[in-house]
Amino acid sequence: MSLIDKKILVFHAKNPVFFKILEHATHHGSAENTSCGDSVQVQACIADCVLVDLAFQSSGCMLCRAATSCLLENLLGKKIDDALRLTDADLLTMLEAPDISYGRRMCASLGLQAVRTMLRSA
Repeated sequence: MSLIDKKILVFHAKNPVFFKILEHATHHGSAENTSCGDSVQVQACIADCVLVDLAFQSSGCMLCRAATSCLLENLLGKKIDDALRLTDADLLTMLEAPDISYGRRMCASLGLQAVRTMLRSA
């Protein structure tokens, strides 16, 4: 099955949720894949250890943008500890795409890496 057959990925590629700048962000994080040039910057407003607002910007492939969009949609309202427990496998389950090739998994998980960087400083 190709990436284009993945309904969640296609939705988020066409309608990236939280693709904006969060003016009142309390935390920031970023990640970059130097092998392909993808980059993701995430921002959050955190109150009482809960992710109350999220945003991201990215440059790169559709998979990176769609996966980050889906991730942030699922993280909104979660506690920091719960977000930090997410694994790459959890992300692929969220995306309904456990069969993404090894080479493309870095694209899919770049947003999660940025979120981890951001939350470790929280």
